[in-house]
Amino acid sequence: SEAYYNEEIVERCIEKKTGEYLIDWSGYPGIDAVTGMPDWQSVIVVPMVDRGELKAVVYLSASIKNKEFDASTYNYVKTLSDIMVAAF
Repeated sequence: SEAYYNEEIVERCIEKKTGEYLIDWSGYPGIDAVTGMPDWQSVIVVPMVDRGELKAVVYLSASIKNKEFDASTYNYVKTLSDIMVAAF
């Protein structure tokens, strides 16, 4: 199956060069086969910026029934992204 991501969230990250963590209420979530309910996604998006230049965007998502990202998870991903972009 094809991976889904919310283009609006990615575009906002690219324009502002800032990351965020959120529940994606507006994207197409798919339907949970067991419950028949929408399968909403918890999302982390982080820009990888080196010397003011955007190099990449990290986009992670998980079903909110499995995981809801929080500030500590966001900060961890941001720190790893900052380390990785510095290594390029």
